[in-house]
Amino acid sequence: MAFLAKFLLLAALFIDVATCTSKEAYLTVREQVLAKDASSATGWDQTLEGKEWAVNDVLMRFKGEDIAKGRNTSVFPPATHFFLAKEDIEKSEVFKIIKMMPKGSNLHGHDTALADIDWLVKNATYRPHCYMCLVDLRDTIHFRFSESPLNDTSECEWKLVETERENSDDVEEFDQMLYDRISFVVDDPITKYGNQNEVWTYFEDYFTAADGLVYYAGVFKDYYKQGLKESLEDGGLYIETRAALSPIYELDGSQNDSAENTLLQYMEANDEFLKENPEYFGSKIIHASFRVFDKASVAAHIDTAIDLRKKYPDFMVGFDLVNQEDQTKTHLELIDELLLPSQRGEDLPYFFHAGETNWYGTDVDENLIDALLLNTTRIGHGIAGIKHPWVLQQIKERDIPIEVNPVSNQVLMHIHDLRNHPASFFLSEDYPIVISSDGNVVFGSLPLSHDYYEAFVGMASAKADLRLLKRLIVNSIRYSALSEKEEGRYMDMWNSRWEVFLDDVLVKYNITNWEDFIPSAPPTSAPETTAAATERLGTVSDGVTSVNQFTTAPFLWLVVTIAAYFTICNDVVQNGC
Repeated sequence: MAFLAKFLLLAALFIDVATCTSKEAYLTVREQVLAKDASSATGWDQTLEGKEWAVNDVLMRFKGEDIAKGRNTSVFPPATHFFLAKEDIEKSEVFKIIKMMPKGSNLHGHDTALADIDWLVKNATYRPHCYMCLVDLRDTIHFRFSESPLNDTSECEWKLVETERENSDDVEEFDQMLYDRISFVVDDPITKYGNQNEVWTYFEDYFTAADGLVYYAGVFKDYYKQGLKESLEDGGLYIETRAALSPIYELDGSQNDSAENTLLQYMEANDEFLKENPEYFGSKIIHASFRVFDKASVAAHIDTAIDLRKKYPDFMVGFDLVNQEDQTKTHLELIDELLLPSQRGEDLPYFFHAGETNWYGTDVDENLIDALLLNTTRIGHGIAGIKHPWVLQQIKERDIPIEVNPVSNQVLMHIHDLRNHPASFFLSEDYPIVISSDGNVVFGSLPLSHDYYEAFVGMASAKADLRLLKRLIVNSIRYSALSEKEEGRYMDMWNSRWEVFLDDVLVKYNITNWEDFIPSAPPTSAPETTAAATERLGTVSDGVTSVNQFTTAPFLWLVVTIAAYFTICNDVVQNGC
């Protein structure tokens, strides 16, 4: 009903435009249409107060410059591969402001892609008993800690990193070699990564290299705390991490196969970090199994997740499936396993990766349908959602947010030009979304800032302002797996940080008269009602045939009458008019 009323109003506007005979009247109606169109976007109802107006003025001035530069030179970072655009992004004043901003939550992180590769090289590989194996295939590298020399294999000739570093001619050059072998970032990504399957293969090589360092008992907790530290330094306050809960191994080669042990290590690291950094809110874990696993393994991981959720409900919040969707098992192939919790009456929230594909109408594409039928709490990526009317309806009606990861989606070849990202549509129609970063360290991006820049400058309207950023941050808190009580404390923490941010921006840009930026009559954040618009359109004259004067066009008058009727019934339309 509401949609039909809106459609009929727009039809009325179109009719009015069609009868315009003066430029002044045409421009009046045009402004009304633009206002109505903008009122559908994310953040339209977010208010700005006090110092926010001055900060918004600065932000929008710089955003305008970034967009104008892109239009004049055809060099626009969101339309350029991130590896090539990163330097230009970081020169932007918009990016610098976003980096200062307390950005709330990263709701889509991955366990061994939390801390910068530089930390792995400069910290983890400098620890005693670290061995490395250079692999010719794709110039990758494996690591393993061991108290005694490791046996060589046909694939690996294990060498002690400490010895190789000492014997190198240049330590910095040696460390750079390690970095390059781990890193996925290259100077010419267009040539290096020829297609999507290839880029995913190299992407997954990172995790093979990192796992040998991260899952060593002497590194594990330090790595997680470093990831939280980098999140905090980038203006993050909270993270929800997809974690495989893989075994942690010791120097003697033994390992604890218990997923519970790994979860407890995460909990200890989280608690230790919060004790040292009370200005951070914390983290929670989503247990992630792999789509490439056989059905029995996936079922076992679901059982583990159910058990851990019962024991640690405040920290282990749900379950997901990861891997490249296009090349692995679909939700339908695993449906017997995924139905187990509901069949048993168990509480196991799902946070499914779904719709991370460009193959419309395939079985992979249908993962989105199954995710919603399985009552997913959030949707990771959701790129394909725009192609499915039922999916869009469900997302809106059930308020299920999409975790949008701009840099990841571009680098992994799902969207080349972020101006064409489906999230542009989601933002234009106020679909529930959050901005996240996926495996940011693999891409060389910060935990949130680069993704926020890409979304704000490249994917959102050029007119979208601080209200949008504020709404996206609030979304990241609202759609987290926090309890209502936790969410309240988190909002208080974020509000305090937000006030500091506003003051910091004013100081950075030398603004002392912030009161002067407050509009004398701040624009209403609510869109004009259909009735008000219809009434005003009906009085437009001076060269325009008023919609109240369609005496020679009964059908056109009927359209406007129906629009007004739906407007009057708006408050009771849910119960019938």
